[in-house]
Amino acid sequence: MTLKYYLTLYTLLKNNNLSSEENRLFALSSKLEKKDTLTQLKIWVYAHKNSLKKPLLTDNISSYIGSISSILIIFGFMFGFFSGIALLSYSGNAPVNVLYFIAIAIVLPIISMIISFWTMLRVRSLESRLLHISLSFWLDKILEFLSKKREPIDSIDINPLLLNSILIKRTQLVSLAFSIGIFLSLLCMVVTKDIAFSWSTTLHINPKDLHSMLNSLAFPWRDWLPQAVPSIELIEHSHYFRLGDKLSKDMIDNASILGEWWKFLAMATLVYSIFLRFIIYLFSIWNCKKSLVKSILTLDGVQKLLYEMNTPIITTKAKEKESRISEDIIEYDRVINESKVDDTTTLLWSFSKKEKVLLCDSLDIVCDIIYHVGGLNSFEEDEDIAKVSRDNVLFFVKAWEPPTMEFIDFLEFLCDNVKMVTLQPIGLMEDSYKPESKDIDIWVRKIAQFDFNKVWLKR
Repeated sequence: MTLKYYLTLYTLLKNNNLSSEENRLFALSSKLEKKDTLTQLKIWVYAHKNSLKKPLLTDNISSYIGSISSILIIFGFMFGFFSGIALLSYSGNAPVNVLYFIAIAIVLPIISMIISFWTMLRVRSLESRLLHISLSFWLDKILEFLSKKREPIDSIDINPLLLNSILIKRTQLVSLAFSIGIFLSLLCMVVTKDIAFSWSTTLHINPKDLHSMLNSLAFPWRDWLPQAVPSIELIEHSHYFRLGDKLSKDMIDNASILGEWWKFLAMATLVYSIFLRFIIYLFSIWNCKKSLVKSILTLDGVQKLLYEMNTPIITTKAKEKESRISEDIIEYDRVINESKVDDTTTLLWSFSKKEKVLLCDSLDIVCDIIYHVGGLNSFEEDEDIAKVSRDNVLFFVKAWEPPTMEFIDFLEFLCDNVKMVTLQPIGLMEDSYKPESKDIDIWVRKIAQFDFNKVWLKR
C-alpha cells in the first residue's frame, strides 16, 4: 500500500454515494468475506477508482510530495559532496585533519541515526518534538512556503501520524544522499589530489589511545581488510602540532604514508554513514507502512464501509415473537410455519441475480442448487429446470406479486416431477423480507383454488 492508495481511498469515501445494499452486494459478488480487511478495501478501491473525476486530486498531491522529496534528495547529495570537498581541501601548507572528517562524516550521522530511531519509536505521539531537530523538516517547511502547488495537500485532512512517518522516511533518504555525497567527494579528492592527512586536537590524547579507539571503530572490517585500519606508526607520524605554521620534521620525513588515512575514512564512511543509514531507512519504510495501515483503518468512513460489506443487510431472527395470523382467514389447509423436510432444490421465481445474492445472504440460504425460473426465461427453459429438480423443493416467490397463470402452469408441471413443493412468499428487502398479511392471504386464496396436494405454503 502506498500514499497514493491512501489518498484514493480518502477521496472515494468522501464522495461515496453507494448504498449499504450496493456495498454488501459488491462484497458478496467479489467473495470478500473470507479475505482480510486490507484486501477488502484494496479490491473495493480498485473497482471504484475509475468513478473519480479527472484530473485526480491524488495525482496532484503525489506529484507535489514526489517533487519536494526529489529536490531535498538532490540538495542532500550536493550538500554532502561539497561539504566533503571543503573538509578535504588541502593547500599543501597544512595537512587535512582527519578528526574533522570523522566528526562530520561519521559521528554526526551516527548521532542523527540514534535520534531518528528514537523518533520512529515515538512517532505514535503524533507531536514528536524530535522531528524539529531534522534539517529535512525545516527544508521541507521552506519549500512548502515557497511552493505554489501547496493547495492540494491543504485541501485534505491527512492523518498526522502518517505525515510524521513520511517525513521521517524522507529524512533518512536525504541523509543517505548526504552520506553518499561525502563518500564520493572523498574518492574524488583522493584520486585527483595527493592529500596529506593528520590529526590534531587540544585534548590530551596520545597516539596509543587514539589507535585503540580507531581499532574498535574498525571492528566490522579490521579482520578481513587490515590495511584499512590505521597503524600505531601512522598515527604517531601524522600527529600534527601547530607551532609557528611549520610542520614537524617527523611529518615531513614520513609524508609519503600520510595519505594512507583515506582507506580508513572510506571504510568508516561506507559502514557507519551509508550502510547503517540504509538499515535505518529500511526500518523507516516499515514504520511508514505500519503508520499507513493504521491511518487507513482510522479514515472517516472506513469502518462503516467494512461493516456494510461484511454484515448482512438484515438479521434472520426477529427481536419479538411474530403474531400468527388468525386461522379463520386461512382457506388452505397446507400452510406451515417451518419446513418439514430438508429442501434439496431451491427455486426463485422472477428474481434477478442481484436480488438472489442479497436474499441468500440475508436469509442465510445455503444450497448447492439454486435455479432462476420465470421472468425472462422461456417456458421450455423452466420445464427443463423442473425436470432436473430433486424430490423436495423450496420455492421463493415475491409476496407482493400475486401468482399469475404462468406461475400456476409452471407449478403444476413442477408437481408432476417432485414429491413436495414448499412455497415461501417474501416481502420487500426494506421490510426485512417479511411479507405482509394481506399478501399472504392473497396467495393462500389463489393456491387454494387449485388441487395441489404436493404444494405447501410456508410463512
